Amino acid sequence: MATHQVQEGFSSNKAPLFDGTNYAFWSIRMKTYLMALGFDIWQSVTVGYTIPSVPPTDQAGKKAFENNAKAMNAILCGLSESEFVKVMQCDTAKEIWDKLRTIYEGDDKVKRAKLQTHRRQFESLKMKDEENVAAYLLRVDEVVNAIRGLGENIEESIIVQKILRSLPLRFDAKVSAIEEMKDLDKLSMDELHGILTAYEMRTESNRPSKKEAAFKVSKKEKIKEPESNENSSSEEDDKEALFIRKLKKGSGKYKGKLPFKCFNCGKIGHFAAKCPEKEDSDDEESKPKFKREFKQNKGKKRFGKQKKSLYSKGSSRSSEESGISDSDSDNEEILFMAIKDDLERDEDMEEKGEVNLEEELICALGELKALKKKNQKQKLQILKYEEEDRNFEAKISQSLEESGKMIVDLKTQIEEAKRVEEELRNQLRTKEEDCEKRESEIVALRKDLEKAMLKLQVI
Repeated sequence: MATHQVQEGFSSNKAPLFDGTNYAFWSIRMKTYLMALGFDIWQSVTVGYTIPSVPPTDQAGKKAFENNAKAMNAILCGLSESEFVKVMQCDTAKEIWDKLRTIYEGDDKVKRAKLQTHRRQFESLKMKDEENVAAYLLRVDEVVNAIRGLGENIEESIIVQKILRSLPLRFDAKVSAIEEMKDLDKLSMDELHGILTAYEMRTESNRPSKKEAAFKVSKKEKIKEPESNENSSSEEDDKEALFIRKLKKGSGKYKGKLPFKCFNCGKIGHFAAKCPEKEDSDDEESKPKFKREFKQNKGKKRFGKQKKSLYSKGSSRSSEESGISDSDSDNEEILFMAIKDDLERDEDMEEKGEVNLEEELICALGELKALKKKNQKQKLQILKYEEEDRNFEAKISQSLEESGKMIVDLKTQIEEAKRVEEELRNQLRTKEEDCEKRESEIVALRKDLEKAMLKLQVI
């Protein structure tokens, strides 16, 4: 509830200024100001003054005229220009006072509607966590004064109990102590204010400062802040590009062989098995230099290893058969043929391995794209669920708020119905008493009538 300050002059001789807002507070202060001017002046506002047809000549008439003029001057000096226009046609102080009250308080229906609003505000009062005791009790006083300004009295014990119910959790221990040690029906607002303020001062040092709390909250929010769709998609693209670069570098025995290079012609983009320049001739001179160098290097490496094993076998055999040269030459031819077969098998295995690596790369990229699409769909689904959850929570909070208002209205209607029921019962009780009196009177009259009839019969 917004607070409004009643403007006033720089001395106690100036009336409080009314600008059309917060009439309840202004009326109380203006009433006090008029009463301070004198009892007769305030009586001219409440009782009224009848303007004579001719100017008064006696002392009492002149005094009443002066009192009305002083009251009118005080009230009009306390009105702004926009409010002065509304009452400038009034001739007496009572007319001005009553007209302002009718405009801003209204008739009985308007008062009841305003009371309903202020009662709802009183029932929904609750102290905020960042609010101190003085500020909260000031809000309570504003609502209570607004209700009292409309003519309804609220007992102080009800206000005290409402304040104790609406305090935050950090006051639970003190509230329990107050309920056990104090009589809530006799506890005054001033005493409660002092108790709560002292408790707040003792516990204030243990609470974290606002700057520290704000820093912690902002830090948590930064950590929990979700990334945007653009950032997430760009990161996924970067990861995919990094994955492809790693695959192009190769690993193990295929390291450095991506992009794929033909071992027949040395060109990029196809394998030796599918080379368009491949020839059927096995002549080493007719083959490209790239393939010849590759096979020579491979042949030297493998031949060295086999030749070493051949020497060990030949030495053991030479000790037994030293004069047989034909058998040695046959063994050498068989050895070289085995090396050539091994080289061809190695080339086939490498080509198959490269083919398999390309297929694995294509499959991995396909799976990566499928997973990326699936991930995006899941993210969209999660966002959809979060939006539905937020809408559902908003509907629940709105329903709870409406339910709270309906409960307050129903409580007010129940109280009003109880009051009307009590009035009707009192009226019924009064009517019953009147009926009993009438019946007793009727019985007495009947007795008198019977006596009169007996006398007439005797006569």
